[in-house]
Amino acid sequence: MNPPGAEPCRQSLSPFRVVIIGGGVSGALTAVHLLRQTQHCLSVVIIEPREDIGLGLAYSTACDDHLLNVPAAGMSALADEPEHFLDFARRHLKQVQAVDFLPRKFFGFYIRSLLAEVLENGSEPPGSFTHVQDLVKDMERCGDVYKLSLAGGEVIVADAVVLALGNLPGRRPNWLHKLALEDRHYIHDPWSRERWSQVQTAGADILIVGTGLTAVDKVIELTKETLSVPRRIFAVSRHGLLPRAHLALPELDVPPLTLPENTALAALHYLKFQAGQKADWRLAVDGVRGCTQEFWKHLPVLQKRSFLRHLQTYWDVHRHRMAPRIADYIKGLEGSGRLQVVAGRLEKMDLSADGRRVEVVIAHRGGAKFENLSVDLVVNCCGPQSTPRSIDCPFLTRLYERGMVVANDTNSGIKVDGLEVLDGAGLSSRNLYALGPLLKGELLESVAVPEIKVQAQELARLICARAGETRL
Repeated sequence: MNPPGAEPCRQSLSPFRVVIIGGGVSGALTAVHLLRQTQHCLSVVIIEPREDIGLGLAYSTACDDHLLNVPAAGMSALADEPEHFLDFARRHLKQVQAVDFLPRKFFGFYIRSLLAEVLENGSEPPGSFTHVQDLVKDMERCGDVYKLSLAGGEVIVADAVVLALGNLPGRRPNWLHKLALEDRHYIHDPWSRERWSQVQTAGADILIVGTGLTAVDKVIELTKETLSVPRRIFAVSRHGLLPRAHLALPELDVPPLTLPENTALAALHYLKFQAGQKADWRLAVDGVRGCTQEFWKHLPVLQKRSFLRHLQTYWDVHRHRMAPRIADYIKGLEGSGRLQVVAGRLEKMDLSADGRRVEVVIAHRGGAKFENLSVDLVVNCCGPQSTPRSIDCPFLTRLYERGMVVANDTNSGIKVDGLEVLDGAGLSSRNLYALGPLLKGELLESVAVPEIKVQAQELARLICARAGETRL
């Protein structure tokens, strides 16, 4: 269902048409800021196949135990109003504290409410908003405009386009080898509600591939939400590391630190030293959040690649943490033996002779030890992908092939100048923008609300300025 729209432009001048591809948090916040900031006749279109705008994968969950991994005081979606989410939560929920980790589905409700509010209030001159519930198949530049071809056959013309694609799913992984597991034995998309609802887990042994936040979410669903409880859950990843826990009472005002601008290893040593000076290491990690992007920009490319290869996993588990209650629950599952975390790689996977189970061989780290597992179901929780060869996004793949976008120097996202997309020749693609996870390779920190809300506000400013230029 679309949010209520603003009045259409009544000026004789045609509106400046902005198309946002993707209706998750990145796309919704961009639309909110465009409609709040515009001083010109603006037409904002979000193309998103889901019915609801502002949810994406993270906030479309219906599970009450899928919690935000940032306390309420740090989750405002408006950069210039730091207590906006906390105030909203206190109006709708009872006894909300600044340090509370609230359900993700409530944050989705908050984002939808933001968009509904700005549309109801309108703007002067008025802007219009449309949600097109479809997928973009292709896009080409035609003179000063972009033509977008949709899966349903419609063609939309835009003066400016925003790539707000969010976290991108991966292709069928190499660890499946040539084995085509039947649907009853394998779930490729753990967020597919239809597929997940078909899973029969009573007495089943389940292998989860991945040990990040996606894996944690699925473990919670398997053990808390299903009536047919699985017997055992195995989770395997190369390092076998689960996300760390937040402080039970986190410091909300963490003094900022400044990272050295030379090598990733020097920064790591500096961070370890600072952690030793704090009451808790998490205060040091949180203290560098404000300077991480600037540090990353000045880091030599070879150092960035080295970090992504050797340190990314360790950074992620310390940086993107679990709410304390969830961490305690996962620890309890490990202690009871219901959850077993294994560090290693999938060496072999095949169906049993009777076709009822999946036989798995895991090579432990170092390769000297092997572990054999027999499970009923394999769930892919490897998380989002960013390299061109690993993503399962036909639209973005076409843009890569045409040179409309190009992989950044670390091959982990697209190349941009600020928020403007660069093409295969290294030139700015005028009026083609991107934000969110697509910029992770350029900024390192570009997947969470605290970073995305700043990008959305700045992007709206850029687009509104361009809209003004075309009307002069």
